[in-house]
Amino acid sequence: MEKAIEAKNMKKIRTIILLLMLVLSLILVCPVSAQGPNYLGFTPSSQHVTIGDTLYTVVWADISAGSPIDTAAFDNFSFTPAGIINYTTVVQGDLFSGGFFIDPGSWGTISNESGYATSLVWTSPTNVSDVNRTFVNISWLAAGCGVATINVSAGGTALGGIDPGTTFYEGEVTVHPGAPGGFAATPYNTTQINLTWTMGAGMSQVYIERNSTSSWDRGEGTPVYSGGGINYEDDGLNDGERYYYQAWGYGGLLYSFEYMADDAITFPESNVQPDLPFNPDPENRSKWVEPVYLNCTVTDQDGDSMSVYFYWGNDTLIGSDLLVTNNTVASISIGSLNRYENYSWYVIVNDTWLETQGQDWWFVYEAYPWDINRDSTVNYLDISSLISHYGESGAPDWIRDDVNDDGTINYLDISLLISHYGESY
Repeated sequence: MEKAIEAKNMKKIRTIILLLMLVLSLILVCPVSAQGPNYLGFTPSSQHVTIGDTLYTVVWADISAGSPIDTAAFDNFSFTPAGIINYTTVVQGDLFSGGFFIDPGSWGTISNESGYATSLVWTSPTNVSDVNRTFVNISWLAAGCGVATINVSAGGTALGGIDPGTTFYEGEVTVHPGAPGGFAATPYNTTQINLTWTMGAGMSQVYIERNSTSSWDRGEGTPVYSGGGINYEDDGLNDGERYYYQAWGYGGLLYSFEYMADDAITFPESNVQPDLPFNPDPENRSKWVEPVYLNCTVTDQDGDSMSVYFYWGNDTLIGSDLLVTNNTVASISIGSLNRYENYSWYVIVNDTWLETQGQDWWFVYEAYPWDINRDSTVNYLDISSLISHYGESGAPDWIRDDVNDDGTINYLDISLLISHYGESY
């Protein structure tokens, strides 16, 4: 009898457990009500920036359908300590399609010096509800190096809805110094490379490493220099060897995101500077030429490859021909020139360690020497000018009427002019 009662009770217990499991499964699969607390969220566009960058704080809202709001506001919006993150502008978001700001003068409470914004309130004539919509987008300037903490409290109210309460947000933004500028490594002799740079924004010091590879993470190279100077002589190196350098800015106890890099090769144990360039084209002192390129031959007794830099006589760089092999022609395109003008030019030849500057060469650019009076037309006026000097002689190029530039004005000049009679340019 007792066993029968026990079996019957166990059956009831199993039935109760099954019912509880069924109820629990129904609860888990039933949709959850969309109603719930409303809140505003705050998201900096970046947690790490470089001084001088602009960052954004997006103030967004999740407004449940069961408790729409007609007003959103935030206060005590601040970055501390002051001077690291400064306010610049604010742009209205799409949370409210209509409405207005209460007391527009409240914008005046946004302080650039202290980096905070307060008392921004937006109200709408109708209740709104939506998910992940923007309230405002505030832009800030990363003005100083350091870690700034953002603190915000915000909330909203509703006409007949549920008070969403207050939302709090706290986060950090780290402002790094800029990288050094103009960083350059220049070989000085067989054992020394000179490093130069300028101080970047927010930098109080520069930190430099050296390596045998072209790229690495900070801390993986050999420390070379750390300090507030703008140059350093890296001595004790091997001759004829390439060294790579990377330089980071340092300020506010932080290193720069970016780094500057350069490399250089120390002088070999013995090195001779390149020879003087020769065989200029166009030829030196040539006249009435129309060059499209400037060319010259370069040589180096060590057989080094060379970089050849072409300059006009006024020291204006025309261009360069790099990695020119020994005893070959360096060339540069010169573009358009002015007719009837004298042009002087020279080249500098560099073999990485030493350089040689060539002599000045010159030429006269004129495509049409038979246009004696330079009026762009070959006609009777040019013939008249030539005849007035017929039979005269002088040094070559002594007068424009000597069309063929042989020193004598005669039938050869007339023949050359007549062959181009009637042409216009």
